[in-house]
Amino acid sequence: MTDIRSDVLALLTVPAGQRPRALRQHFWPHSDTWSCLADERIPIAAFSNRDVERLGIEGVLSFTADGHGRIAILANPKAGQAGPRGADQSHVGPTFHQLLADGTLGGGRPYLFDDLLNIDSAASAPPLVFIHVPRTAGTTFNNLLMKNYKFRADSHGSSFFPPYVPTTFASLTRAPRSADDRERPAFFTGHIDVRNDIFRYMPARYLVVTILRDPVDRIISHYRFNSTQPSIFQDAIRDEGLDVLGYLERLGPAIPQQYEIFAPAKIGSESERVATALRNLEQSVTFFGLQERYEEFVSFAAALIGLPNLSQKPLNKLPADAAVVTRKQEQALREALQHDVAFYERAVAIYSKRTDLLASHNSSAEHPWTRFYS
Repeated sequence: MTDIRSDVLALLTVPAGQRPRALRQHFWPHSDTWSCLADERIPIAAFSNRDVERLGIEGVLSFTADGHGRIAILANPKAGQAGPRGADQSHVGPTFHQLLADGTLGGGRPYLFDDLLNIDSAASAPPLVFIHVPRTAGTTFNNLLMKNYKFRADSHGSSFFPPYVPTTFASLTRAPRSADDRERPAFFTGHIDVRNDIFRYMPARYLVVTILRDPVDRIISHYRFNSTQPSIFQDAIRDEGLDVLGYLERLGPAIPQQYEIFAPAKIGSESERVATALRNLEQSVTFFGLQERYEEFVSFAAALIGLPNLSQKPLNKLPADAAVVTRKQEQALREALQHDVAFYERAVAIYSKRTDLLASHNSSAEHPWTRFYS
């Protein structure tokens, strides 16, 4: 990483008075490569998206945008140097606090399930936030969303800010200018909870979607997947000889249970948190699916928000050599995960009721949002 930092600084630092240089993410967001444009868009070096994003977090680079896409410039250029000509200087522009104060950001609210049963025919497709609960087919669903939405914005860890700076975020959350808009509608995705800042900053109506899974199956999937992937989890499983119960006891705090994602504040008893999580699932999430009924959920989503492209294949599947879990261990897990099981069982009842309700509202007319997708 040190060599990459030196290479980027050497390429982007220019003598005073010369036109500044920038890294551009070509065909953003579909490319994982950034190029340094020394003159007339001629790439002279390439860097991976992972390395460029890391330099942004470390404060070496600032992310901006112009009419052609995303740009990275030096966060602290020499005095007298400006950013790339025509670029939106997001980091020297208004802050999130300022945009909240003047009403540019904030004030948005999520569509609720019932809202989707009666969509205005003139409405534009809104931005979508996908709360990606790990090991619930979220990677497969992200891939499906990418085939429909014009732009994918990933969180870095649990935060979208950076890499998405205030003016960039404000632009991505606006209504599409037309069906030919190249950037919107956008979707935001990450391993986040319902308290994430993105919900506070949303300036307009938006969708929130998630997928849940039987808690026992989900923890088993975590355990078996991590038994095959080089990581601190695999090291613990191998070095300490952890079975799935030992894995949950030893490493469980690093894997939030589902009800904790929807009731992250540790207020009240665990049973009270389950009730809070269910309230948030109904009042802060537009709709949700179940991993065990994934294909049905895809059809459900297509009917609710008008997704036209449903082609997909399963991703992030378990390797064949994953660790084994016994039936007795499964039964013990169900007791250990009793609060998440209670949350999930009540969520299944909500989901089933909604699928029945949607079936009674089925319409053959094209969804008004369909024309805005890719």
